[in-house]
Order: sequence, then structure tokens, then C-alpha cells
Amino acid sequence: VVNVTEGTFLRSGGDTFFIPKINNTAGYVLVDCTLLGNISGVSGKGVLATIEFHVKDSGACDLILYETMLMNSVEQSVVHTVVNGYFNSVS
Repeated sequence: VVNVTEGTFLRSGGDTFFIPKINNTAGYVLVDCTLLGNISGVSGKGVLATIEFHVKDSGACDLILYETMLMNSVEQSVVHTVVNGYFNSVS
């Protein structure tokens, strides 16, 4: 992982705090993203974050998201759907 950028989903509701933490050695990305202020929040579908990878060679692999967690402003779990991906590069 070389970069994580904030999506437009939460920003559609106001100002945000966005801090990504990339740990390539341990193999994880942690993203802290929240709306600022006394805001009721947002609902619906959208992009929270985009993760950019550095590709060293051609090939293919699954991109599997696991142990994902979303929380609301009172630290209750938010039901969400995780969509895994697939990478394929032709040399």
C-alpha cells in the first residue's frame, strides 16, 4: 500500500477528520475517518476511502478485506457490506 485517500461519502455531510495508518510490514491499513461537529451523520452508499497499491510485477491476486469495522458517533457498530476485489495485470 502506497497511499490511502478519503472518499466523498462522509465529506458530503460536512467537515471530516481523516487519518490513514499504513503498516505494510504487518499487512494492514487502519483508517480513522469521522465527521466533525454536532452532525447527525450520513446514510446511504458511497466511498469511504480508496487504497492505492504499488505493483511490482505482472500477475493476479484476490484483494480480500477482513476484520472491517464501522462505528457511529456513539461507538455502536454500523452494519455494512464488504466487497472484495481482484487484481489482474498483464505484462
